[in-house]
Amino acid sequence: MCIRDRSLIHFSNSIANLRLLTNLSLNFSENTAITDQSCSQLSASISSLKSLVQLELEYTRTNITDIGLILYSDGFLSLPELSTLHLILYENMITDAGCTYLSKMLSSNLSLSILEIDLRNTKINDKSIKLLSELLQQLSNLKCLNLKLAENEQISDDSGIQISNSISLLPSLEEIILSFWKCPF
Repeated sequence: MCIRDRSLIHFSNSIANLRLLTNLSLNFSENTAITDQSCSQLSASISSLKSLVQLELEYTRTNITDIGLILYSDGFLSLPELSTLHLILYENMITDAGCTYLSKMLSSNLSLSILEIDLRNTKINDKSIKLLSELLQQLSNLKCLNLKLAENEQISDDSGIQISNSISLLPSLEEIILSFWKCPF
């Protein structure tokens, strides 16, 4: 089913009243009818779900840009119970600007124990990796990290070293999944 902005906005208004909701998983993959505007409404609704513990948002191959990610990040700042986050943004127009807000959002949720971020085939570069590396060092409760950054042509080997150094500072990690480089051979 292809959900359009109007349907998503209606859905967003509906979930805003579910104050006891602890798990939310939404998949909008390959739905180009979803825009940054609908992200704003959904973010506002999600931010009202104070008991939310697990959140999964998948936006593979949609039209989400930095603006949509920034709008989401604002909503995540007020989720005190959030311990699990899966944010799939594969093949979107996310750049360093969006990644800056993503890092800000994540740094306000230091209680995360499970974190999956998929930024494969986006427009991020070494600046984004530096921000994510600095963020990882703050997530002292993190037990599982799934970080997918492959297929980004502008990420250097130095970024891999930064991520590795940050991971080494997280003694609570029990599981690591990294997808990082696209080798030309």
